[in-house]
Amino acid sequence: MSVDLWATMRAPISLMDLVVGARETTGLLLGVDDPPVIEVLVDRQWSGDELVHPGRRLAASELRSEVVGEHPGEVDTSARRWFRFAISTGDGASAVAFDHVDPSFRPDRTCAGVVIATALALTCAVRGGGEFVDINIFMLEPPESDPERVIELTRLPDTGQDFIRRCERYMRQFANQNGWPPDVSSAS
Repeated sequence: MSVDLWATMRAPISLMDLVVGARETTGLLLGVDDPPVIEVLVDRQWSGDELVHPGRRLAASELRSEVVGEHPGEVDTSARRWFRFAISTGDGASAVAFDHVDPSFRPDRTCAGVVIATALALTCAVRGGGEFVDINIFMLEPPESDPERVIELTRLPDTGQDFIRRCERYMRQFANQNGWPPDVSSAS
């Protein structure tokens, strides 16, 4: 089952704008002052289900030069790349972010992974002048496509600093999750 989150974009943005904006959006959604830095990894290699090479982190200059939300024909589609957006906990989201007007983010199946993917999609929609698309997780009923409104409606009403627990709280506010996420707070 896919749990992708999408954004439509009318204008492209750099990966630097995306990761800086997604970190800010994560802070807004969770009410945390210092959310984890989001790193972008490329060139990861797999053999079946096994990761055989972790890839490399993009440098700041690469983040400024790579863009997401380009219209077909503006770039050589053979240059399409998979990006891994990761935070210090190891959680994150993967995306095909090149030559897609509608970038799609596939989160890790953790609360933090879904929050990061949500922040990435919302940031693309806000900064790219587009819409937020959630047809898999169903955070809001009825669905809301205005990214600023999604942030307003889903942000936690208080503040705190335990990032992982705040991610869990964020996900638990949505009624249509069929028992997900599992209770991770009791394990600590």
